[in-house]
Amino acid sequence: KLMNNSAAYGGGLWNNYNFYMYGGEICYNDATYGGGLWNANSGDAQMIIYGGRIYHNKATYGAGVWNNDNGNIEMQGGEISENVAGKCGGGVWNQGAKFDLEGGYIYENLAQYGGGVWTQSTMHINGGFVVANVASRLTNEGDLGCGGGVWNNDKALLRMSAGEVSGNTAGQRGGGVYNNDTANFEFEGGLIAGNFADYGGGIYVQRSEDGKGPGTVRMYNDATISGNGSEKDGSAVYIKGVFEKVGGKIWNNTSVEGGMEIFTDTEGVFNESTSLPTRFIDVPSDAYFLKPVFQILYSLISSLIFSVSSFISLSIKHLTCALVASS
Repeated sequence: KLMNNSAAYGGGLWNNYNFYMYGGEICYNDATYGGGLWNANSGDAQMIIYGGRIYHNKATYGAGVWNNDNGNIEMQGGEISENVAGKCGGGVWNQGAKFDLEGGYIYENLAQYGGGVWTQSTMHINGGFVVANVASRLTNEGDLGCGGGVWNNDKALLRMSAGEVSGNTAGQRGGGVYNNDTANFEFEGGLIAGNFADYGGGIYVQRSEDGKGPGTVRMYNDATISGNGSEKDGSAVYIKGVFEKVGGKIWNNTSVEGGMEIFTDTEGVFNESTSLPTRFIDVPSDAYFLKPVFQILYSLISSLIFSVSSFISLSIKHLTCALVASS
């Protein structure tokens, strides 16, 4: 166990070579950058997390993990949880590096920008869970309270092929994912569900304010945006940049004040590559004779299945953590 340490960089651990984490705990550490650990090196520092816990750490940037300067982190299991960042990246800060989430949990972390993850580089979500993180909004200033689950920053590339970004909250914009400035988000598969924000409960697509161009989100294959909520417009997606929907499913997202599920700002662009004549874009084309009541039942049943499966998944996870703690 690495605990109760303090440093400017990497409160619990500084890694500039190869580090493999199979178990143990990195907790209650403090730093300016990387409260739990710092992973960075021009020689391509490699870190693989198979298990263990990185939790209850504090930092200004990257409270759980700071990954920078050609660092490479692959998360196969374990958890990064309950860390608090004064500014960005409650769970993970990823800049000039690569972060692959294949399994495990990034949950219940807190920051002003990017409650779960703040990334300005390459990130691939191919499994695992980014769940119950919070981007807090202490004031109305700037972009505080954006990106409850993930903040994808300028020039970054975020790919999501599987896994979940669910149950996250943003005080202002982008409950699940906040795609900022000229960043690109390739949403190929997986689930963005149960997130909440004032605007853009599931995804908020921002546009650069200095003329560099819009951010772009592309959704296709088996990607799903479902069960998200917003106070105002964009319970599923708020588009101020570019959103291209080639496939996937967007359904059952709701707004407290009755706003639109998919909201396109005057500066935004929404392109949908389909010739289907109605809003029910996710029902097979040979089923358009179905009456509205059947379509409603279809949505309710699907939503119930998702809720039950999510509850079982989280219950098993918490039970496992409890058994590990008791042993």
